[in-house]
Amino acid sequence: MVMLNRIQQSVKPTEFSSGGFPASCLAARSAFLEDCQMEITKEQLSQMYLGTELNCEEIGKLLNTSGSTIARRLRFYKILARKTHTDKAKEKMRNANLGKRYSIKTEFKKGHKWPKNIELQRGKNISKALKGRKGISPSEKTREKLSAAIRGAKSYLWKGGITPAVNKRIKDRFWRKISKRIRKRDNYTCQKCAGTGNVVHHITPYLETQDNRDSNLITLCYKCHAIAEHLLRKKGQNNGKN
Repeated sequence: MVMLNRIQQSVKPTEFSSGGFPASCLAARSAFLEDCQMEITKEQLSQMYLGTELNCEEIGKLLNTSGSTIARRLRFYKILARKTHTDKAKEKMRNANLGKRYSIKTEFKKGHKWPKNIELQRGKNISKALKGRKGISPSEKTREKLSAAIRGAKSYLWKGGITPAVNKRIKDRFWRKISKRIRKRDNYTCQKCAGTGNVVHHITPYLETQDNRDSNLITLCYKCHAIAEHLLRKKGQNNGKN
């Protein structure tokens, strides 16, 4: 009794029917009793469903029950649904769509012949439409406009200008362009150990001269670049002591 009271408190009062039980429970109970009262074997139901063109609603009317009860009994007996539509259903769908015109431009024209390989033809049409556009990249002026439109405070990642100045310089589009040119000049080779060159290094520190000329830039690998930066910091500390 205590459990029933808890259930009643968790369900809205409008959902209850007579006897204090939820309406959904009573509906499930009535469906269960309806299934139990329907006396039909698997063979009989299979003959009516698969041997004829009747649907669940029509079989339910013959047996004085509902279509949902027939559907549940079909699942209970594991009778597979018909794979194809019946002639009656096909005729019904045909009549429902008869005379409808969706688009004059896209509908099939009488006398029109499809190409033998429609996919190949479609690919040729797309290639023809895109001919002359392949490989075209925006100009330097256009790229600068696009970059300015989403840069700084206009960016959705803007947090009030808290990015360090070094990160700003390294991530700048112009520095990336310079870096790419220097790595290509050095054949992507570290100028210290002849390994794979990944980083462009300032021979004279950028913080001292702000010199981005090619003569002040060199390609290094990650290891050699870390050593060079360490030596520069050590040299700066020694100069500060002197």
